[in-house]
Amino acid sequence: RQAVVNEDTDPKSRRTMLRPEFLAVDVNAPKPEVLAKVDEIARLLLLDPGKSTVHEGMEGRASTPGEHMRNITDQVPFAAVELAQLCLKPDDRDKWFRKWTNDDVGCTIITHIKTHSVKKLLEHYVDGILRGETEHVLDKVVSTPSAYVEVTLRTSLETYRDASDTLRGCFMDTKKTIPSGNYGNARKHSTPAAIKIIR
Repeated sequence: RQAVVNEDTDPKSRRTMLRPEFLAVDVNAPKPEVLAKVDEIARLLLLDPGKSTVHEGMEGRASTPGEHMRNITDQVPFAAVELAQLCLKPDDRDKWFRKWTNDDVGCTIITHIKTHSVKKLLEHYVDGILRGETEHVLDKVVSTPSAYVEVTLRTSLETYRDASDTLRGCFMDTKKTIPSGNYGNARKHSTPAAIKIIR
């Protein structure tokens, strides 16, 4: 998540968190060692932010060191849950995290970890239903009687799962509009049964 460029903000000077001061510690290391590394990184961010955050010009930065640290600490509890679950064998994890992999972990400069985690967990849950891992009857027609087409629970959930974030919003609220006016099957395949599962 951290990067640095030189005082002239030359993109070619960009260096990433692979620098020695950002090398992560082994999650299985003794707790004092982990805490010491966290403390070291936090102090660096607070006391020498130019060394570990991108310069946007001498006239100012994207955020103050305090804002930067608050944004980071807001995400810590949710990141800690992800990490704790990943360190366990799948069968030993909470049921919601049994399919969780490193690929599910979101970490960009703008990632809101709680929102990202809830989205990924929901996707795993819907995938499990579509694989037949629950008691849901996938071939049951769940569209309303007034619908133009009969839609099964499988079709409805598959439509949600394959939709973009924008179209998922339209699936969940068929009155919602978007500038393009292109809703694909999001509205047509939206059903109360699928919405209830997703909520």
